Amino acid sequence: MLVAPTPDMTGTTTWTWTGREWRQCDSSGSAQPYPAHQNLVYDASRGMVISLSWKDYGAPASLTSGWDGSKWVALPVGNVRYQSGDLVYDDLLRDVLFIHTGNYAGDRQVMWALDASDWHNLNNTSGPTGGAFQRGAVAWDPLTSTLLAVLNPPGPGFGTGVMETWAWDGVEWRQLRPQTSPPAGYAQLAWDGSRRRVGMLLGQAEKDGHVPDATDWTWDGRAWAQSHSAPVPSVSGYGALLSLPANGGLFLFASTGSGQYSLPGATWIESGGAWKKAG
Repeated sequence: MLVAPTPDMTGTTTWTWTGREWRQCDSSGSAQPYPAHQNLVYDASRGMVISLSWKDYGAPASLTSGWDGSKWVALPVGNVRYQSGDLVYDDLLRDVLFIHTGNYAGDRQVMWALDASDWHNLNNTSGPTGGAFQRGAVAWDPLTSTLLAVLNPPGPGFGTGVMETWAWDGVEWRQLRPQTSPPAGYAQLAWDGSRRRVGMLLGQAEKDGHVPDATDWTWDGRAWAQSHSAPVPSVSGYGALLSLPANGGLFLFASTGSGQYSLPGATWIESGGAWKKAG
């Protein structure tokens, strides 16, 4: 599923992948996700896709909606003021988490959990501090039963240095220090059942109107390893990577250029480390 903003940024459209093509859904209504900072995740406890979005960039009011298979329905929960972050389903807690990874120097990672009636702050105090963490990514790792996070390090500019690797065990965050770390960049992270690893596509900043080819990495619970299979799709900060239940591989929607999610875009499917363009 994909939620894309309209060209004038006044609304959104909802799309589903049929296995061959993207198809737009009739998704009008007041619970339609807002156009800014859409976050989507499948909530196994509720049996629906959850959306967290904001009306505008910098706007404090958020909207939490659920897709019931045919339409968006508003969930009667409160507001989440932080925008930059990831929605993820925690299999251990059986809950949807929103992880804000910080925008400014000195920001501490803030975590919110969606219970039956509201978002509540987990008051985590063990997360990373510092700046430039907004380009990170989070995914559930069933090998270790933890949330895995990769974060760009604090520094003078985006895309310098190497990624920091962190794990959340349901109680606290712990920084992992693998022997090799991927370089800083745009990260997309998801569980890859075909390789029995967490998979990561790592892209670099657009240069001269061109998005460089991404690199393909896997995490086995202890170490990062780069895959050198070709081709590897290009990714920017606006791609969407998720697990495919059908073949256990990965599914990527890579938006064109450097804009928000938009159609048409490039759709790729991976299995066993081999990427193939779809649609």
